[in-house]
Amino acid sequence: MRLNQYGEIAHKCFQAIPQHFDNAAVDEFVVMHVHGVIVLSDVGARHAVPVTRGERFGHSAAGSLATIVRSFKSIASKRINDSRKTLGETVWQRNYSEHVIRDQGSLQRIREYIVNNPQRWDSDRENPMAANPEAKDVWLG
Repeated sequence: MRLNQYGEIAHKCFQAIPQHFDNAAVDEFVVMHVHGVIVLSDVGARHAVPVTRGERFGHSAAGSLATIVRSFKSIASKRINDSRKTLGETVWQRNYSEHVIRDQGSLQRIREYIVNNPQRWDSDRENPMAANPEAKDVWLG
């Protein structure tokens, strides 16, 4: 799999996450369906978010994974749409999946899945070339 110009934009935006969030570091990631590990520091488990200035029920707290993902998707979308001159077009799926990694074994399996994911692109149902070899390369990866 090779990244097109939009995949390159998404790749750079993902790499830049730690520059914008002091509590975040990126581990393994790939811009194919955007699979990645984001390591958060100084995050305590909370059963309920207290209602304080700037926080409301159902809204993300500053520095939370939801805020980081939303920010990544937002800036990548803006830059991709600026590049292709498609102001406001949808770039990403509406939501995202998350998984808490609890031990080194799980982290290693997830890293391997991410690293090996592009090798499965030829048979991926999201790959327009898998269904139609004549299709033009329009996807991020």
